[in-house]
Amino acid sequence: MNKRLLLRAASVAFAAALVAGAGYVAGAQATPDKGAPTTLEVGQVMRVGDRIITAEDLIARIGDSERLISTDKHLVAPALAYLRDVALLELESGRLGLTISAQEAEACTQQQITNVKAEIKASSRGMLTYEQWLEQQGLTKEGFEAYIRERAPVILRKRVLVTYFRESTESLEAWHILRKTNAEAQAVYDDLMATPAARRIEKFEDLAVQKSIDTGSSLNKGRIGQIFKHSATLVPAVESAVWALEDGAISRPVQSSYGWHVLLRRQSIRPEVKPFATQRDRLIAAPDPSEQDFNTWVRHVGVTQKYTIERRLPGFDCKPNEKASK
Repeated sequence: MNKRLLLRAASVAFAAALVAGAGYVAGAQATPDKGAPTTLEVGQVMRVGDRIITAEDLIARIGDSERLISTDKHLVAPALAYLRDVALLELESGRLGLTISAQEAEACTQQQITNVKAEIKASSRGMLTYEQWLEQQGLTKEGFEAYIRERAPVILRKRVLVTYFRESTESLEAWHILRKTNAEAQAVYDDLMATPAARRIEKFEDLAVQKSIDTGSSLNKGRIGQIFKHSATLVPAVESAVWALEDGAISRPVQSSYGWHVLLRRQSIRPEVKPFATQRDRLIAAPDPSEQDFNTWVRHVGVTQKYTIERRLPGFDCKPNEKASK
């Protein structure tokens, strides 16, 4: 989480540059003083004569600017995804009865600040202090630490819920060999079936290194990793096929948009499910999950708990201030 905090803080400076580069010179025209009385309502951000500029207009304008820059510098979609994830964390906390005490939130806040300081020291090789880094980002110590304090409950919910999910949800270990054509995949399958059962796993790993066009998994002897149902880690056809296998079994070629897969269900992982309430305090002290694990949790929860997720993003899905088309 500390890396995400660093990136989000750094994005403050980028946001200012984005406004300045949006085709308008900041400060060229008079604007109301911050905190001055206003007649504007929720969802309205500016009045110019008899014209109202809405938050939807602003979002759409930022979206226009984002189309001209690389996706790693986008703000709108990542911010919306963050708000979606926070909503899922809150919903699941309510379902499981998870509450965060003020003491736990404060302890998390101090730990996150310590982590940020350590990362600044490591990345700058001791040449930059915490206070200097804050100044470079255009942040005050009070403002930045209030930001972390406000998000500490989110950090803890994420830690607890994702860890509990991984410890209590059935999964499996899967391997695959990806080939471009059905004929190539069938040849791999036939080769495996001609290999004595005692050597079949070893043969699978060798063929994954030699034959698979998925360079990411072939470097790891075909291993895809730990797969949870409904996590969208695999494309639907491949997920269905691998869950239909018995442990140690190999599939006939399965087609996806990537090519043809020969799948190995290496082993099932069926953990003992313990009541959440009995695990809660231990989970609070667990390490923060990886982003990959968190994203797996988001996809799984969104499907299995049947939370409806809809999006209407002005400038992306529809025109601002108009209903989205169905």
